[in-house]
Amino acid sequence: MESIKVLIVDDDRDLANSTKMLFGLDEWKRYHVEVAYSFDEALEKFQAINPDIALIDNKLGNKSGAELIVNLRAIKPDLLCVVTTGFAEVQQVYRYIQGGAIEALLKPVDPQQLLFGLNRWSKQIEYLRENIIIEKKLKESQRLYAKLTSISPVGIWRSSLEGQCTFVNQKGCEIMGLDIAEAMGFGWTTTLHPDDKERAIKSWQDASASQSTFTSEHRFLHPNGKVVWALIEAVLD
Repeated sequence: MESIKVLIVDDDRDLANSTKMLFGLDEWKRYHVEVAYSFDEALEKFQAINPDIALIDNKLGNKSGAELIVNLRAIKPDLLCVVTTGFAEVQQVYRYIQGGAIEALLKPVDPQQLLFGLNRWSKQIEYLRENIIIEKKLKESQRLYAKLTSISPVGIWRSSLEGQCTFVNQKGCEIMGLDIAEAMGFGWTTTLHPDDKERAIKSWQDASASQSTFTSEHRFLHPNGKVVWALIEAVLD
């Protein structure tokens, strides 16, 4: 299991170090922890370790934890920030949440409460990591698909059930006698041969209604007068 990086930010060294010591317990071993004792040191440590979670004191010398949260989340929007505070006023806690904190813990932090919170926050982080992996794979799949369709010797296009074109490769454009922009939507029908147009559209509508394979052999009449025969087959995606 990949470790989760935690940055503790507190200008009270004793409290910061005592919190860090908790992470030496067996049930806390999955967390990699660093401590910063000031606003500026927190920015340096953040750049060095790229944490997943930041436990931030509400008061850092002449600066505030809320200000630090804004700075850190501007760099890493998915950073989970938790404010530790000696005050429990609802308005102050609400201000932290508005600033990007996901939670506020009352100091001194109770170990069991912190561990319970870490378990919840870790699940969010794992979910985010899984989404990043899925998104990366999807983009790679899309890139490969685009590459394959661009070099394919046959025309390839996608459309809605209504027949509106949403994608077409270069070969498809050549067959229709249109460029990509012209073929989008119902544009592909503009170069259907007048003698074949009604039949081709009716065949598409029937296949769409029954959600069956569409097969049609018809002609495209290019703007320059060239006629191209095409055997079209479409399957439900």
